[in-house]
Amino acid sequence: MYGLVFVLVIEAIGMWFLLAPFPVAHLIMLLIDLHTVFLALGLHAAAVTARTPWALAGCGYAAEHGSTFGFRST
Repeated sequence: MYGLVFVLVIEAIGMWFLLAPFPVAHLIMLLIDLHTVFLALGLHAAAVTARTPWALAGCGYAAEHGSTFGFRST
């Protein structure tokens, strides 16, 4: 995932130099590129911190469905 972020940053830097003579297009593409980089970082953070809805432990089985339902067996 960090490889994708690296490629997005390189692309943003390249567009920064290529669109320097066109200020409006330069600003628009900069905002789009920054949004894309933050979106990729957010997707990575969501993938890393995702919880498993079930767990097997030494004391039994636990299953959850959001905050509305929880089941634990001992």
